[in-house]
Amino acid sequence: MLKRVVYFDYLRIIATFAVIVLHVAARNIELFEINSLQWNVYVFYDSLVRFSVPIFIMISGALFLGTNYNLKTIFVKRIPRLVTAFIFWSLLYALINPNFIGLKEIVIETIKGHSHMWFLPMIIGLYISIPVLSLVSKNKLVLQYFISVSFVFSFVLPTLTILINDFGTPNLILITNSLNKTIALTNIGAVSGYFCYYVLGYYLSTKEIDTKIKKWIFVLGVFGILSTYLLTVKASVNIARLSVNYFANISVNVFLASVMVFILGKTYLNRFDNKIVRDLSRYTFGAFLVHALIISKIYEYFDFSTLSPVTSVPIISIIVFLISLLISFVLNKIPIVNKFIV
Repeated sequence: MLKRVVYFDYLRIIATFAVIVLHVAARNIELFEINSLQWNVYVFYDSLVRFSVPIFIMISGALFLGTNYNLKTIFVKRIPRLVTAFIFWSLLYALINPNFIGLKEIVIETIKGHSHMWFLPMIIGLYISIPVLSLVSKNKLVLQYFISVSFVFSFVLPTLTILINDFGTPNLILITNSLNKTIALTNIGAVSGYFCYYVLGYYLSTKEIDTKIKKWIFVLGVFGILSTYLLTVKASVNIARLSVNYFANISVNVFLASVMVFILGKTYLNRFDNKIVRDLSRYTFGAFLVHALIISKIYEYFDFSTLSPVTSVPIISIIVFLISLLISFVLNKIPIVNKFIV
C-alpha cells in the first residue's frame, strides 16, 4: 500500500481545481480579440494554473519511487484501472458529442480520447517505467544527474528555441534551428520532461531544502507564472492569434511554477491533517475525469456573457469543481465502478 502524505492530499485538490480553472479559461480565450481586456484576463487565469498536470505527476513519482513497488500490483491493478477508465470516459465523451454520429467516428474518437484524457496514457507510460526510474532514484548522484540532463534537454533548450523563434532575428533563428537538428541526433531529448517531473517529485519530497533556497524557489515560481502570461501575450500579439508555446508543461516557466507550488505545499500544508481534505482527495481522480463534461453542459444551458471574466472564471470553476466532486463521490460508492472507472 502506498504511504499517505498529508500535503499530497492538499496538492491533489489544488491541482484538480487548477485543471478546471485552466479549462474554463481556455474555453473562452479565443472568443475575444487578441489583447483585449477580456482576452488578457482569460490568458492570465490560464497562465496562473499551468502547474496542475506537473503537480499530479510529481505526486505520483513521490509515492511510487519512494516505496518498494510491486510489478504485479502495477500491471494487474494500477494500469488496468487506468485503461478501463480511459475506455469508459472516452466512449462516454464520444457518445455525447453531436459531431460523432457514426460507429466508425465513435470508435476512433474513443481510441483517441477526449482532449483531457491524454493524461491517462501518459501516466501509464510512467508506471511502465517505474522499475527503471526506481533505480535512478535510489542513487543520489544519478538522481541529480538525471534531473539535470532532463531539465537542460527537455526544458531549457526547447524553451530557448521557442523564445528565439518568436522574438529572435532571422539569422539567429536559422542558426538555432540548425543547431537543434544536430542536437536532436544525440537522442538525449528522449529523456522526457514528464520523466523529469516524476523523478523530481520523489527528489523534492525527500530532500530538506534550506529556507533561503525556498525563498528563491518562490521568487522563480512567481517569475515563471508572470513569464507564462507576458510571453503568451507578446507572442500572440506578434502573430495575431493565440500562441500556446508558453503554456506547455515542458517549458521552463511552467517548471518553475510547478516546483514552487510543490514546495509551498510541502512547507506549509503538511501540518494540517484533516478528514475532509482526506476524503476530498480520494475523489479528485473521478472529478478530473468528469469535469470536462460538466463544463460543456454548464455552458450549454447557462449564459455567462454578462459576467466579467474576473469573476466568472472562479465562480464557474467552483461550481464545476463541486459538481464534479459530488459525481465522483457517488461513483466511488458503486461497487465495480469504483475499482475500474474512477
